[in-house]
Amino acid sequence: GDAESYHSIVVETTSNEAVARVARTIEDELDLALSDRYENAQRASLLIMVITIVFNLISLIILAISAINIMHTFLMILLERRQEIGLMRSLGATRTDIRLLILGESSIVGLAGGLAGILVGLGGIELIDYLFRTQLGDFPFKPDSLFAVAPWMIAASIGAALVFCWLGALIPAFRASS
Repeated sequence: GDAESYHSIVVETTSNEAVARVARTIEDELDLALSDRYENAQRASLLIMVITIVFNLISLIILAISAINIMHTFLMILLERRQEIGLMRSLGATRTDIRLLILGESSIVGLAGGLAGILVGLGGIELIDYLFRTQLGDFPFKPDSLFAVAPWMIAASIGAALVFCWLGALIPAFRASS
């Protein structure tokens, strides 16, 4: 009778990656139907993945443009510092010393820019989370934050800023040392 039948059940998975496998098992092996919400959630998941890929591509383009801007800036700075570099060379600085000087300066720029970007990003996250908490009403399973920032992400951000500054300063460093 009614005591032995269910209208719905809720299944919780250990991770998001397991959802598709569990859904397939429910449909194929248990011969149960999934609600329309699951299909909508799949569509939303696909849309989020596409948006993430687009934003990642945009980020890579921005990083490449930044490296080109850094290169241009360092070329202009080195053009103005020609006499200074010539004086260092005449006083015994090697080509490697000049290259390391330029790359060291780019390291400082990359570290400062990376830290500034992280501070601005974390401030933006706090602002958006504050607006989310205060402007949206309570609803079931409302998260405390819309963002997940792991320590490795911060380290990777600083690393990316350093790498792209080094890439941008590489040509100017070799040109200044020749």
